[in-house]
Amino acid sequence: MKAKLISNDPSLNLMFRLGAIETEQVENIEDCLKTFKKSVEDDNLAVLILSKNIYNHISDYVDDYRANASKPLIVVIDG
Repeated sequence: MKAKLISNDPSLNLMFRLGAIETEQVENIEDCLKTFKKSVEDDNLAVLILSKNIYNHISDYVDDYRANASKPLIVVIDG
């Protein structure tokens, strides 16, 4: 099982990569949603970490997903 961060902050991505956590750099809202959908389909993903900024862009979709699925665990962090 693995963890993954979706963020638009290069510094945050670097910190997580140093901790051996996969990261995905996104630049716009369309990429956020596309990356989120692709990530939750990964059967090996245990924890999906979203930066607060990314979550704010796609919160409706994330909240709907959380209500209907139990895996992966979705965590929102400041950053």
